[in-house]
Amino acid sequence: ATPPMASGKSLRVAVVGGGISGLSAAFHLQRGLPKGSTLKLIEASDRVGGWIHSKRKGEFLFECGPATLRGAPAGEDTWDIVKSIGLDKDVLAPTKMAKNRYLYAEGSLQKLDPLQLLRECPQILLEPFKERGPADETVASMLTRRFGKRFTEKYGDAMVNGIYAGGIDQLSAAAASPFSRMKAMEQEFGSITKAVLHKLAALIRARWGVGSSSINDNRGDQKENLENDAPPAYTYTFRHGMGSLPTRLADYLSDPSSSSSSSVSSPPFNSGGIASDLTPVEICLEAPLKSIKFHRHNIGNVDCGTPSASLGDADGAADPAAPTVTLTIGGAGSEDRSSTEKFDAVVVAIPAQKLSQALNAESQGYAHTQDVSGGKDFSCSKDLLRTINKTGSCVVISVGFNASKEEQDHQMLPEGFGHLIPRKEGESALGIIWHSSVFKGYGDASDSQRRYTVMIGGDQIEEAFNYSESKLEALAREAVYKHLGVLPPHDAVFNISYAKESIAHYQVGHIKNVCDIREDLPPSLQVAGASFDGVSVHDCITSGKNAADSLLQNLKT
Repeated sequence: ATPPMASGKSLRVAVVGGGISGLSAAFHLQRGLPKGSTLKLIEASDRVGGWIHSKRKGEFLFECGPATLRGAPAGEDTWDIVKSIGLDKDVLAPTKMAKNRYLYAEGSLQKLDPLQLLRECPQILLEPFKERGPADETVASMLTRRFGKRFTEKYGDAMVNGIYAGGIDQLSAAAASPFSRMKAMEQEFGSITKAVLHKLAALIRARWGVGSSSINDNRGDQKENLENDAPPAYTYTFRHGMGSLPTRLADYLSDPSSSSSSSVSSPPFNSGGIASDLTPVEICLEAPLKSIKFHRHNIGNVDCGTPSASLGDADGAADPAAPTVTLTIGGAGSEDRSSTEKFDAVVVAIPAQKLSQALNAESQGYAHTQDVSGGKDFSCSKDLLRTINKTGSCVVISVGFNASKEEQDHQMLPEGFGHLIPRKEGESALGIIWHSSVFKGYGDASDSQRRYTVMIGGDQIEEAFNYSESKLEALAREAVYKHLGVLPPHDAVFNISYAKESIAHYQVGHIKNVCDIREDLPPSLQVAGASFDGVSVHDCITSGKNAADSLLQNLKT
């Protein structure tokens, strides 16, 4: 739970970045700050949510970014937010066949099957006898050492393509999930297989009630816990798209009393208040961060941008004698419409490169960022932030159409979540999600609706960004037909989303670098987001929560 602040004077706190990490930080800060505090969320673009965005075109609803959320045991922090804002009523479960996953390899679809995997990659059987590897290495190195080259090139590469849009030869095994869990298992138990067996034994002991008088009672307790507290045990989305999550969360932050959820729990205020007691968050859009400069007493000075004067409330600024963080917000366009406001503390949830630029902005001529930090220039943070500069990009092409009655009755399609494509296949696509096969009733779709999401990236991504929309549509149409035998009709509806530099590629040594950044920065400035703590939606939400908790703890001391 978010640690409640002790009663005392109200505080002025800002969150820079309106993606899901920043929204999560604002959610937990709103619960933890003393009553009467000011909390602002500052976002550079014209909407919140970052890469999470759903778009409707006619009768079709498409995802421009993440399409699903992993189920339990992952995502407890996400589920806390989902329930609090009343979005649990809109959760959409997948079909039973969605558990089927495929590869497109050797020119055909291949269903993932454990026995087939062992036949192709018998070296897997030797994994328990392999020596423990280094604390960090590339994902390709770890997988090849433990499972063999064929496994890495076919299965490992396809998995990396689906999550990170390539980069298996550079990604840190210690930092990049889910491979980081494998690396942690290897480091603790000496073998991934041994770790799995150890955890399986512990699960069996817990499930079958060691020391319990009744197996049935134990199962009943687990079921009740899942229904009341834990997230769904399956991959899920929301009936009106993943974009419902940031949109509904932003509405809740702006007006906490508006939530219609019967499951909203009381926030951990020392006042013991309910949702109506929460201070509304002021959300400022089109307000890009310009610069950050730190003051004495471990406090920062931040420049940002806004098209309005709402952030320039000098009357509301903190006492200059007290520790403060100064945010200067700049507007879009050529006209300089910067404004400045002081805060007691800030969470910055933007990409590391943008934060690095902001920390170095004193070289760009911002006179109001003069050094009053007692000589510390935070060069360590600046240098390390510049190293978090590798990213993956992709073009997400969604296609929707209605199948004819004859096609519905006679077209034999594989049922499953979708398929991934190893790099060695030489395809322009990284994978295809069979969205209409996974979720029925998504976006109030009819049974005749067909939706596929084609991800283009990898080695051909720079070319893809220069293609015309008609060329990208043709690529998607060709991939769906070649891989699935389904030819989208001439009146099919397309949606193209360009996710440039959207996926952080953690390099070897990333974890230590992030620790050093956080140690070097003052406690009044906490960093969060996909540049630091994981690229999944769950990772980003937990990162925002942890940053908020750290900030609240530092403000208490």
